Formats: sequence, structure tokens, C-alpha cells
Amino acid sequence: MSHNVVKYFVSDYEKELVDDIQSIGYGEIYNVVFQTGEPYGMITIDNSFATLLRMLKGGTRFDTIVIHDSVPSIGQLEGKTDSGRRYLQKVKF
Repeated sequence: MSHNVVKYFVSDYEKELVDDIQSIGYGEIYNVVFQTGEPYGMITIDNSFATLLRMLKGGTRFDTIVIHDSVPSIGQLEGKTDSGRRYLQKVKF
């Protein structure tokens, strides 16, 4: 984990997502959306996790999250432009 850490209040679901990402280490996780859950408590996480969790709570849905060194680094969203072209948008955490 980098030195840029924050304390963040999470639900059980969010804690499970953080644990899943940390256990993968290097790779990808798919179809990540916000789900409500019971309150878990305060945890210390890398700021990239806090950014990801805030975006999920705001309604962003990620088709893929790229994981590097046990933290989320890039979120990918697939979609179509108004003219019908497919795209892959990338969001850096």
C-alpha cells in the first residue's frame, strides 16, 4: 500500500470488495457496482480505494477494475457513443 492512506467508513459489502481486490494482488475484477450492506466500521485504505468507493456510491458501474500491487488502479467502462460507436473509457484512481 502506498503512503497515501485514509481512514474510511465502509459497509460489509465495501469491506468485502476491498478484501477481494487486495487478495487478487495483480489482475482484474469484473462487473463492480454499488450494493448496500450492513455497516462494517472504519478501515485504513489507500486513497485509490476511497476514490473507487465514492464513485460506486455515486452510481458509477465498472465493467472492469485493473488491480496493481493490491490496489485499484484503473476502472474501465464500456458503452456506445450517441452515433453508435462502441468505446472503452478508462478512469484512473
